[in-house]
Amino acid sequence: WFLDSIFSEQITEIPTENTEDITVYSKWKLSEFKVIYHLNGGINHPDNPTSFTILDFGKQLNEPSREGSVFYYWLDRRYTRSGPYNATYISTNPVEKLYKSEDTELYAGWSPIPQKPSQDSNECYLISSKEELYWFANVVNGNDEDKKICASLQNDIVVNKDMIRESKLNLDTNECFYWAPIMNYAGVFQGNGYSISGLLTYGGVSLGGLFKSVSKEGSVENVEINSSYIYDYGIIDHLKIMIKDGVTMNPSFLNMKARHPWRMTINGH
Repeated sequence: WFLDSIFSEQITEIPTENTEDITVYSKWKLSEFKVIYHLNGGINHPDNPTSFTILDFGKQLNEPSREGSVFYYWLDRRYTRSGPYNATYISTNPVEKLYKSEDTELYAGWSPIPQKPSQDSNECYLISSKEELYWFANVVNGNDEDKKICASLQNDIVVNKDMIRESKLNLDTNECFYWAPIMNYAGVFQGNGYSISGLLTYGGVSLGGLFKSVSKEGSVENVEINSSYIYDYGIIDHLKIMIKDGVTMNPSFLNMKARHPWRMTINGH
């Protein structure tokens, strides 16, 4: 408290001998909040703040860097609650600016640097690495004209190694890559009996694993998904997909039939 509006004369109590009205002025200090960055193997941008006040709300955060990686988003949290079968659920939201009146922890989300795969004589892309898989997904998700491109797996692909241990999500020491599921795919994806392991979807993806949606013109054939984690739903330990034209190619294992553009019936195990 001060006796003047320029805050030069501080007062801590009213003098006992005072017999007149008195005006005092309050001086405020903005609350300061901490920012803790979890860089997931990366290096932070030097201009990113380690603390902020409400006056910094709306300030754009800068991208960190990591060798051999592309930055996706800052994510506002990684773990939230434990689910069934001892699985840990992720609940994350992309963050571009500071906006909360509280200490904030941010987690860096990364993808591999995409690499364009070679093609066979039928112009089908031959995918043999996670970098080529991410290139394929980025192309399909980025342009409606490329929804029908063909892909053929040439070997097993591991996106994140040892991400699932003993039916639990393990990110403590793993410099993980995040996956954006392929959407509205209308081409032919040939798994050739190979597997993709260690997919980890990030916040903002409400549905989807390897694919979020496949149109009735598309097909996903003979591919396995292992040891993967789907945002807000949990762990996929093992799933074998053998679908063509909306119907399974192996009814004794899994029977999937499209009932709506965004819904299907699944029978089996």
